[in-house]
Amino acid sequence: MAIDVTRADNLVWDQWSQKVVSVEIITALDVASRVVLAIRVVPRSADSHTAGLLLYDVLRPFAMAIEPDEVHDWRWVGVPETVGLLPDAVSEAESISRAGAPLIGDHEIPAVLPESIRADHGSIFTSAHFRNLCERFQINLLLSRGKKPTDNAFVERWHETLQRGLQQVHGHKGRNVSQRGSDVGKLRVVDDEPVFLGDGPLLTARELELHLREFIAVDYHRSWHQGLTLVDREVSAQDAQLRMTPLESFDAMLAATGRLHVLQRPDLIYDLLPIVWGTIGHAGVEFNNLTYDGRGLDEFRNVPKGFFRDGDRAAPFFRDPHDVSRVWFRHPDSDQIIEVPWRKAYQLEAPMTDAMLAEASRRVRQRGGNRVLNAGSAQKEILDQLNDVGDLERLRRNPEVSDWSESSLIAARMRTARSKFDHAEAQALMGGATEPVKLFDAGDTSEDTSASEDLSSYFDDVWPDYDESET
Repeated sequence: MAIDVTRADNLVWDQWSQKVVSVEIITALDVASRVVLAIRVVPRSADSHTAGLLLYDVLRPFAMAIEPDEVHDWRWVGVPETVGLLPDAVSEAESISRAGAPLIGDHEIPAVLPESIRADHGSIFTSAHFRNLCERFQINLLLSRGKKPTDNAFVERWHETLQRGLQQVHGHKGRNVSQRGSDVGKLRVVDDEPVFLGDGPLLTARELELHLREFIAVDYHRSWHQGLTLVDREVSAQDAQLRMTPLESFDAMLAATGRLHVLQRPDLIYDLLPIVWGTIGHAGVEFNNLTYDGRGLDEFRNVPKGFFRDGDRAAPFFRDPHDVSRVWFRHPDSDQIIEVPWRKAYQLEAPMTDAMLAEASRRVRQRGGNRVLNAGSAQKEILDQLNDVGDLERLRRNPEVSDWSESSLIAARMRTARSKFDHAEAQALMGGATEPVKLFDAGDTSEDTSASEDLSSYFDDVWPDYDESET
């Protein structure tokens, strides 16, 4: 599997700050079949936890449902009721032509357990967290040589193909100024919608990700790939080459190797979160001057030493760096995931990532010295600092908080919103839900942001490539 991050050549609209921002696209590509296993649109700059969440997507099988009037988001298809035998897989692969299959219906996005991951020397891939995940799932991490993009040529080529999908989106700014046109930087707001002059409404980060997932499912996975060519030496040279689509190639390999077994559990996301150890007391458990507590911890407040690990009374908790307003605990008997909230989370207005918490703690110390962060005052002081940046208008007016980086706040909002979606999806699946969970952008307070336009004639046209078009 090849994995890499690239800057999106499209500007997106951030609903919280009411500003145009740049984002990044992180992709996981199956090298053998060229199937896109996972893709996420993330704020700049992607971190190691984002890379871990992409691996989480790779391990899960998805499907996209396409109806005459709506295209749904990717959804986890769960654990199969039966596992077929190899002859059945061969027969199925031989009888189905992915390229000729109708657009209406379910489009599968395969799940694999990678044998190895090819990545560059970026800090998100060389971090201890990402290396620990690779070790936990027995994946070999193969790092490219410095300044040798050809070591990861497949994903670099995918970034070029991605332009075909990005060029259709309003706000496309191209790779350089010669591709941008004269109106790309001229923004105005019409009926509360951000619009570029000579263009249309900008997409949000969520809408851009849904657009790219749609492009992958209905176009890229179904298109002939120049790198996927079979040569039959027993026929004439004219008919010797058989071009294949990524999904056809995946089906053929599946038929040859048998089914790829990937452990599927609705709570798989927690296996990819960092683990922190804390002692459960009468007031809860404390991490980074924050106290977390809930009824789920009651039976573990007085456990003896060695109950969870040798030498102390500490218990393992899962902690999400993109939303530290809560932690999670796996019950040792029932295996149930228990959410343990921060005791003052209900008063929180601002996004609460690891970076935001660290900055708030630094400000408290800078203002009153290390002694101000004591057991009695730490949580209130940190909460006050976080809430000072929870209101955009307050950020603009208050000189005391004006030096908070607005770009950091925007990124924190986006990361926290996506984290809440990921965990809401996991909780819904553990509860037996089958419908996909709605993903909301940071700052979006609407109840339903699903597509509503008529798409019945949308798929009649191919995705044009403006680099090759005469116009």
